[in-house]
Amino acid sequence: MADGWIKLHRKIADWEWYRDANTMRLFVHLLLLASRGDGREWLGSPLPPGHVVASYWAFAANLGLTEKMVRVAFGKLESTGEISLVSRCRHGSVWRISNWGAYQVPGDA
Repeated sequence: MADGWIKLHRKIADWEWYRDANTMRLFVHLLLLASRGDGREWLGSPLPPGHVVASYWAFAANLGLTEKMVRVAFGKLESTGEISLVSRCRHGSVWRISNWGAYQVPGDA
């Protein structure tokens, strides 16, 4: 997972969540952790490209935020269609990054 690239276009500076530090950090973290179709599984099923398994407490710990801050940031991203909830269970949730392919370097996915 540590290999490969994501890309961020300069126009992200005009994105509505760019100045919201928690939401921006969460979104970049989601991009970095998203499945690339590399054989990862979640509960016995393949995790498609652009999907992320997330638990609020784990993301809070990784980003140095509170769980409430993470929940609010997820809510903002979901409300504007940046991400969508695929499934939820007690172990975490699977989220889909709506335009995941746009953040990939061609041929590097």
